[in-house]
Amino acid sequence: GAGNFNGDLSLLGTPLNDIVVGAPDINKVFVVPGNSVWKDSAQVTIDLTDESHLSAWNVLSVEADSGTIGEGELFGFSAIGAGNVILDNDGEGQQYDDIAISKTMEDSAVYVVKGRSLDGGTTVTISNALTGEGTGDAETVRLQTSGPGPLAWFGYELGGGSDLDGDGIDDILVSHQDLLNETDTQMYVFFGSAIVESIGTSLSLGDTQNLGGGVHVSANGIRFDVDRRAVSFSANFDNAPSATTDSVE
Repeated sequence: GAGNFNGDLSLLGTPLNDIVVGAPDINKVFVVPGNSVWKDSAQVTIDLTDESHLSAWNVLSVEADSGTIGEGELFGFSAIGAGNVILDNDGEGQQYDDIAISKTMEDSAVYVVKGRSLDGGTTVTISNALTGEGTGDAETVRLQTSGPGPLAWFGYELGGGSDLDGDGIDDILVSHQDLLNETDTQMYVFFGSAIVESIGTSLSLGDTQNLGGGVHVSANGIRFDVDRRAVSFSANFDNAPSATTDSVE
């Protein structure tokens, strides 16, 4: 799911969560807004290859800028709802959940795209290094690897919608796989606070302090050197409180 990317509400005033669909073969991601009419319909068909369907169902297309991201770079390999990382108006009033999209080939990266209200059939483009060629560059953050491993397959798996460091801002989890050595994986946690400060630019962990045991920390996040593939947030497994909320996830 994409969370409530476009900020729509139901007739009862509750958020309508959306669906995010990656299409890496065409370097594109679709955000399909939730719709209260679905519960009264026996079947709903939305053809994501039909422009009239995209317009009728208010679907957002997020696509790679073809001038800076080539075919086969797998933009959209992973695509998730990231939670409300990039707040609007310091968290006051209408808020929009964000999405995270990985591009796993060449100089692989993860793009955190800010949520927004949508018009039917809208297309937002993202350039490789957020250098202004994409229409959505100014409201996107590019996460990139800074550790060992190949340039490809950073963003193989993603996790979002959880506050790991307890500061009240959702963080983003990114795995970096070495497919030639399937047990050699780096797991990155990018702090939401660092993402918020990097709108329109790229963000890496930068210089890290090695705490031992494969744990490396910086002001921007944490890197874990692990020997497993599957990684995800586990909610508040240990029921630990934080300084700003009732729990740390």
